Amino acid sequence: MGTIATVAASGLIEELLEAHNSPDLDRAALLYAEDCEYVNRAYGIELRGRDGQRANMQAFLDRFPDRKLRPRRVFADEGEPRWRLSSWPRVSSYPELPVGN
Repeated sequence: MGTIATVAASGLIEELLEAHNSPDLDRAALLYAEDCEYVNRAYGIELRGRDGQRANMQAFLDRFPDRKLRPRRVFADEGEPRWRLSSWPRVSSYPELPVGN
């Protein structure tokens, strides 16, 4: 069992994924700090601010409308949550990508 901070951080991640998968992107965006920074080095994405993250989530949803994000591993240390996600579209219109379960 983790500390109160790690349990709260893990709960925040779960709430974010639930909102993203609903999809209730307005609610998901509100879970980010107004001055948040999002960096995805693999795709060269660097975003600043809640509005930028909201637009990023919408672009992902537009590209993969049937997707569901699932945590592969969630870990939090001293209140700083980090996570790895597994997300595959569940549609056959993207034959180059594996289909999720």
